[in-house]
Amino acid sequence: MFYGPCIANAYASPATFKASYANSHPVDATLPSGTIFWLRAPSQHLVALAFTADGEHRAYTAAALDRVRAQHPVTEELWIIGPQGLKLEDLHNIREIRKRLPEPPKT
Repeated sequence: MFYGPCIANAYASPATFKASYANSHPVDATLPSGTIFWLRAPSQHLVALAFTADGEHRAYTAAALDRVRAQHPVTEELWIIGPQGLKLEDLHNIREIRKRLPEPPKT
């Protein structure tokens, strides 16, 4: 089973990221364009996120993530990293969100 908070890559190229959670080890991964990273453990809370894509590096602290949460409260978190920065969406809208992401690479 998979859980949120999820991280989606809205870049047209792969993105590497490091996600830190309040009650578990950080995760370092590379996401292909248009794909979504899901957690394998429930009840996680994202406290920091850094990513690099298209030669650009961005980092968000717990305070920055909390500001986004306060401005855009959701039931289940889906964080979208893209050229416009970081965006928070509700995971319950994943079907609509997938339509806005770039086409994932063919395997």
